[in-house]
Amino acid sequence: MNNKPLSKLYYNLVDDRILSVKNIDKEIKRRKLELETLHSSYERIEGIKSNRISKPTEWIIERYDSDVRLNSLFLLKESAEYTLEVLDDELGKMFYMRCYTHLSWEEIQNVFSFKR
Repeated sequence: MNNKPLSKLYYNLVDDRILSVKNIDKEIKRRKLELETLHSSYERIEGIKSNRISKPTEWIIERYDSDVRLNSLFLLKESAEYTLEVLDDELGKMFYMRCYTHLSWEEIQNVFSFKR
């Protein structure tokens, strides 16, 4: 196992990802609303055949499936849920404390009485 310390940049990136998990459901809903709004603003030209889907529900589902941002949000949510499942109780509590209560790493360290 590699015991090299993480770089500050990598540490901050991981920390940002952990903190973004709390709002993931809001972000998914917001992105879906953005995609649905795109459809409602689309003007249909009568009399011209196109290869576009004409039913709104099908159009929205196609948008959901092909949207890179939405799919990445779903993957982030799934990854966070899986991570919580595989962590032991102590690490799960740390993840929860950092993500949902926004305690700093130093405060979490004090809660668990870790030494530096």
